Amino acid sequence: MSKKYVIEIPDDTRRILIDVFSEGCCYTFAKEVNDLKELNSDYINEHYGELQNEAYQKGYEACMSENDFDSPCTSCEAYQRGLNDAWEAARKIADMWTRIDNDELLAIFGITERIGHSTIRSLFEKQTANEAMLGLKAYEEKQKADDEIKVGDEVAFHHDDGRPDTVVVVTYIGQDGFIDGMDGRGTQYAHKNPTKWTKTGRHFDIGKILEEMKE
Repeated sequence: MSKKYVIEIPDDTRRILIDVFSEGCCYTFAKEVNDLKELNSDYINEHYGELQNEAYQKGYEACMSENDFDSPCTSCEAYQRGLNDAWEAARKIADMWTRIDNDELLAIFGITERIGHSTIRSLFEKQTANEAMLGLKAYEEKQKADDEIKVGDEVAFHHDDGRPDTVVVVTYIGQDGFIDGMDGRGTQYAHKNPTKWTKTGRHFDIGKILEEMKE
C-alpha cells in the first residue's frame, strides 16, 4: 500500500534524494521537485475527505497497537482526558439536577420529552456525551455572561454587621476589573472589588448618557 507524506522544502530546491528499503534491498534515487505533487489548497479541498480519513486511520492504528482490541486506547492521553471531561460534565449535570427545576434543566439541554417520569434518565439517554458537554458549555458561558457586572448594573454590598446593603449603580469598570459607582444619594464609590458585590438584577441604561457627557 502506498503512503503519502507532507514535506516542506526551500523554494530554490531543484531535486531531492529519497532512500528506499524494499524487499530486502536498499537504494537511493533523485526526484525532481517539479515532479512532486504540491498539496495546495485546491488539492486539499478536493481530497479533504480522503486526507481526513487517512489521518484518522493512522492515529487509530497507532493507538490500537498499544492496547488490546477489547479495550482500545485506554492508555492514550487523549482517551483518558475524554473520560475525565465526560465524568466532570456528568458531575456538574447531577449537581444542577439538585438545584434547578426539572423542566428548566431539560430545556437547557434541548430535551422536550421525558422518558417515563425520570428527568435524570432523560438527560443521559436522550443525548450523546458530546451533546451533553456542548449543552453544558453553552449554559456555563451564558451564566458567566449573566453574572458579569456591566456599566449600568445595580450591585449590592452586604454588610456582616447588620447594616443595610450598600446599593450602587456601576458607572465605570477599570482595566483591572474594579468598579466605580454611585448610590441613590449621589455618593460616589471608587475602585471596588467586584467579587464582593452582587448584582440585584436591575439595570439602568446610563452607558449612553455617560458617552454623551464625554463628548
